[in-house]
Amino acid sequence: MNITTLTVATALNLSVAIPPVQEASNGQQQPSPLDRAIALDGADDFVTVPACEAMRYPGTGGWTLELWVKPVIYPHKNEVAIVGQESVGVDARDPWSLRIHPTHFEFRVDDDHGGVDSLRFDMALGVWQHVTCVYEDTEQQGQGERWIAVYVDGTLIERRRTRIEMGSRMDPVYMGALGNARFCGLIDNVRIWSTSLGHRDIEAAVRGDIEPHDTRLRGFWAFDEPGGAVAIDSSAHRMHAILGRAHDPHDRAAPERVARAHAR
Repeated sequence: MNITTLTVATALNLSVAIPPVQEASNGQQQPSPLDRAIALDGADDFVTVPACEAMRYPGTGGWTLELWVKPVIYPHKNEVAIVGQESVGVDARDPWSLRIHPTHFEFRVDDDHGGVDSLRFDMALGVWQHVTCVYEDTEQQGQGERWIAVYVDGTLIERRRTRIEMGSRMDPVYMGALGNARFCGLIDNVRIWSTSLGHRDIEAAVRGDIEPHDTRLRGFWAFDEPGGAVAIDSSAHRMHAILGRAHDPHDRAAPERVARAHAR
């Protein structure tokens, strides 16, 4: 763990937790599975989901991103994507992204013709919050409307119509990176859905009542592995994410898994 990551852990009081123990069949105690999150140091850490068919839009009536996030600081200058799909070879046309700016947060959607729309909102620093970004496309259902919405901890912050038709591209998804800018904070339980989740589904996501084999789930990364450069996708698509540059043995851009503070 580099110095910046240590600073992040100290600022968030992320001491290494001793997991609870359970009785093994041989009568000895062994640690139970540890709930982990990914700590991104704001310097060079990032996570990549390689380009895959599962990330291509459209879904059934919309699309949803939801995750737990614990931002540490606002970026000093440029915005950073906490999670976003980055178009390869098409400048400034990323289909969707959740971003942090020097003064606010943003859920942004782009179309294939240079159109952009977004919702700006506030969140607290240094605490875990559940964020849900919804793109609702009733055009597919014959009603002719599109909506974007943001929920924080299951509470609707804003929902309004949009003219943006989200592009359908098989591009990689990045966590913690936008160009050369990096996110400083923690993320956990990142899920991408091929539908616009309603309020009941969002409340279930906040509680953690999610079935990994739900056919609407495109990707689910919990980061609970004990180590390694791969984060398992628990959805049926099995599109595992890469922490940093796994092909480079000297890479220092790999985020750390840390014991998650259960501050919900």
